[in-house]
Amino acid sequence: MGKVIISVRIVPEDQNELEKIKKEIVEKIKPEKIYEEDFVFGLKALKFEKIIDENGFNEFEQMLSNIYKNYEIEKITRVFI
Repeated sequence: MGKVIISVRIVPEDQNELEKIKKEIVEKIKPEKIYEEDFVFGLKALKFEKIIDENGFNEFEQMLSNIYKNYEIEKITRVFI
């Protein structure tokens, strides 16, 4: 079974929720990398990367949906570890 790295972007409608969402992602998903990035009109986007088993995508999406409903999967790439 292979591994994939998933890159995700979240742009909260309420920018005051950014730190709360970031904290939940760190605690529950434990990403390899997480950072904030300038988006449009002064908004901030939260981006993170997570390595998972390629068969674990549905479980990953369920965990992410429980934290925040509106997210974008930017990229999924197979990795060889």
